Amino acid sequence: MTERRIPYSLPMARARRAGLKTMTRRVWKMPRGCSWYEGHGGEAAGMVQDDDGPAWWHVSEQRCPYGQPGDILLPVEPWRAPVEWDNTKPADIPAGTPIWLDANGPAPAGFGRYRHARFMPAHLITARDEVVSVRVERLQDISEADAIAEGCDAKLAEEAPAVDQGMQDYRALWESLHGLGSWDRNEWVWVVEFRVMVP
Repeated sequence: MTERRIPYSLPMARARRAGLKTMTRRVWKMPRGCSWYEGHGGEAAGMVQDDDGPAWWHVSEQRCPYGQPGDILLPVEPWRAPVEWDNTKPADIPAGTPIWLDANGPAPAGFGRYRHARFMPAHLITARDEVVSVRVERLQDISEADAIAEGCDAKLAEEAPAVDQGMQDYRALWESLHGLGSWDRNEWVWVVEFRVMVP
C-alpha cells in the first residue's frame, strides 16, 4: 500500500468533504522519450526507446501516478496555521498544530496567512481516501453519472434536471482549472475512483 498526496481546488475539497465527490480526473502525461501515435478506435499508443531498442507502448500500460486500488490518497487543499506560525516553514510547524482549511469558509480570528495546498506537510494531513479503481480515457468520454461523482452540483430534484447538466458543470469546472479551450483539447486523463475514509 502506498500513500500519495493529491491536491484539490476549494470547490472540489468542499464536494469531497460533503460526500459528493468520489472520483477525480487528472491529465495523463506522456512518458519521456515516447513518440506519440493515435491508434485505431481512438486508442493511444506510442513508441519508446529503451535499452532493448524501440518498442510499442500503450497508454493503458503506464502505472497511474495517483495510485492503484488499495492505495491511499492524502487530499491536500489551501490552508492556514495559527498566526504565530506565519514566519515558520510548513515542515517546521509541529504535528498536532490546529490548522484551518479554506474550503470551510473564512478563517476564524487567530489563523494566519494563506498557504497553497502543495505546501501542506504530511504530518498535518488528517484526511484519507482509498483508491477503488483507475483507468485512462478521453476527457470528453465522461458520463453524466461520472460528472456527478466528480462533485458537480447536478442533484436530482423534484422536477426533471437539465439534460447532461452534470457534464456541462464539469466542463465549466475543467476550464476554470485548466484554462479556456482545455475541454476542446479532449486530452487523455487518469480517472481515479476513491472511497472517503476520513473527511
